[in-house]
Amino acid sequence: MSSNKKERITTLEKQSEQLKVLQDDKKAQDQVVAQLKGKEKELSTQIQNKEKQRQKMQQAVMAIIRREADEAAKRAKQKAADDAKKAAANNTKPADAPAKNNTTTNTAKNPVVNEPIAAKPVTDRPYTPFESTPEGRETSIQFEQNKGRLPWPVDKGNVYVPFGISTVPGTKITQKSDGIQIALPEGSPVKSVADGEVVYASEINGDLVVFVRHGKYFTSYNQLSGISVSVGQQVKAGSVIGRSGKSIDGEGAIIFMINNEKGTLMNPEHWLKPRR
Repeated sequence: MSSNKKERITTLEKQSEQLKVLQDDKKAQDQVVAQLKGKEKELSTQIQNKEKQRQKMQQAVMAIIRREADEAAKRAKQKAADDAKKAAANNTKPADAPAKNNTTTNTAKNPVVNEPIAAKPVTDRPYTPFESTPEGRETSIQFEQNKGRLPWPVDKGNVYVPFGISTVPGTKITQKSDGIQIALPEGSPVKSVADGEVVYASEINGDLVVFVRHGKYFTSYNQLSGISVSVGQQVKAGSVIGRSGKSIDGEGAIIFMINNEKGTLMNPEHWLKPRR
């Protein structure tokens, strides 16, 4: 057999092997594509379930905020009525009362008269019933002043779903989150990010949830496996309020959210201190 013929045969054999490799690669590629499509279908179903859960949670959040706003408005109205009664009683006091008594009465009135003076630096703030008391205003202001410096609700863990609309890695599927979803071992301690009052500590749609009010701001800690606080309890920044639970897909995680008095959602990562 001539050398040219041998070379042609060798070349054909190599081309045949290359074609087989390409065909095998194509099969492998098709398998990967099929797996991704199958995974996307599964992920799409999970995202749809998460979206339904998100909407139900948001409805519950708004209901809690409306309830708190109504109660705050009632307290503000009652305080105004009590102040009006005190003012009327002081105005109708006999004019010939001893000077000593007048001095004593004026001294007793001073704290009430001086309350607005203590609040002068924030008189330009839009009215909200949550700030109808100096304590409420101070708590709101303290929360605002710590924007970008609030401690994280967990000691460890990674944000695997950011706030807002994002794309699931490796797919074209989009998802919406009203807070940040943090992956961490189940049973990890979950802490309040600021001083405040617990206004809800129970179950919502099968998840254990804690809501803490900080003046006119609210933080919520969702997907807990246990709760360590009760409604009406005052908590400090760093106080353990519960333990982390599982997400809808069975992995250890929590959802952390921040709302204002109108229910407007805010990006928690803009409020929490940067992680190094």
